[in-house]
Amino acid sequence: MKVTAVLAAALTVCTASVGRAQTADRAPPMSAAAVAEAERAISPFLTGIQAGDAQAAYTRFFAGTLLAERTVELNGLAGQHTVLNQAIGRLQNWSLRDASCVTPRACRMRYVLHHERGPVGLWIFVYRTEAGAWLPVSLNFGSDLPFFFD
Repeated sequence: MKVTAVLAAALTVCTASVGRAQTADRAPPMSAAAVAEAERAISPFLTGIQAGDAQAAYTRFFAGTLLAERTVELNGLAGQHTVLNQAIGRLQNWSLRDASCVTPRACRMRYVLHHERGPVGLWIFVYRTEAGAWLPVSLNFGSDLPFFFD
């Protein structure tokens, strides 16, 4: 009887510890207020892509960031998005899949971009400055399953 009680107690402790460890490994969600603030910078970028002006959208989106002077990379991203639009049609709309943070100031926002002939996953890494502005650090897009599912 005592062995059963000790074993049950040990399993309970182990299960609780595993649950806490799994929760601790996941990044906490971005607050609704932070999402709204960050989307004020992201929405004009996506609207520019939707309008078919990828070059201007990327240039404006990364203005004032470390990537602003890296015109070769920005031109490459804009070119990839132009090719993407030609392959699967223009961007019709988008939806935020989730947003999580490694700190309250460093977050990843994952979107699904709905094009005419299929979806594209978009990950945007954003950083909140001391002044409170959300700036893009990097982005990545693709249509492989990891862009949509964990």
